[in-house]
Amino acid sequence: QIAAQELGISVDKVFVTETCSDKVPNTSPTAASMGSDLNGKAVLIACQQLTEKLKPMREKLPNANWEQLINAAYFDRVDLSSAGHYKLPMESSPTYDWNMKTDDNSKR
Repeated sequence: QIAAQELGISVDKVFVTETCSDKVPNTSPTAASMGSDLNGKAVLIACQQLTEKLKPMREKLPNANWEQLINAAYFDRVDLSSAGHYKLPMESSPTYDWNMKTDDNSKR
């Protein structure tokens, strides 16, 4: 949904695959329901990069649909890859006290 909204396309045009270290070698674990926050923000960043790359093509072809836009960008040799990476701000990141063997965000 994040990608579709940022790119201005329908959700059925977005393909999602599993996390794999050959694609993104240093992803964070998705424990404690952090996956949507971390990966969602990374998707947003990557889509913003792609949107910026496609801006000149959108200006050249203002009435093009997504397929036409991507096809034209491809043949114009526009780099259609992007990678987003997001790190939670320290005040939001979970901490682990190795001595107590517990999470303890109160030490911040």
